[in-house]
Amino acid sequence: MEYKLPYKPIEGVRFQPWVGKNFASRVPRLLVVGMSHYSWGDKNLPDYWVTNAVILHRISGDVRNKFLTNIIATCIGHLPSDEERVEFWHSVAFYNYIQEFVGNSPRRAHAYELWARAEPALAQVLRALSPQLILVVGILNWGNIANLNGWDGDNLLRAPDARYAGTLAVLVAHL
Repeated sequence: MEYKLPYKPIEGVRFQPWVGKNFASRVPRLLVVGMSHYSWGDKNLPDYWVTNAVILHRISGDVRNKFLTNIIATCIGHLPSDEERVEFWHSVAFYNYIQEFVGNSPRRAHAYELWARAEPALAQVLRALSPQLILVVGILNWGNIANLNGWDGDNLLRAPDARYAGTLAVLVAHL
């Protein structure tokens, strides 16, 4: 299988972002920023393709994922149909902040060094994609990214539905 990105790879980014085919025409252009990847089962899969593989598996319906479903539900206000799931992922970009595999299970604290080393890659992604809106997924993720990048907390909005607030904590309105 050929792993070809639909854009020129972004320099300094190990896990290249997913960029939906309708991202550029969406208003506002939404970048969803997750936290990290866990050890990947397919050792033949190149690192630059991992984020894309995760989203493609979700689009195809091969993998059900509560976390990714909650992202969509927060954005559209209800649990998505299969059609809405596909439409959503084709209209956004998705990027995981930490640029190293962090183990094999979620909900473990990541070392400060992982966050700090990832900061330059996020700057490259923001320059390349020029999002108009950024959804940072998770309170821990937001706290680390905001502290490193100096974003203004006054632009912070909470998840609109309390059911999803634990998973999807923050939305940065504009850079």
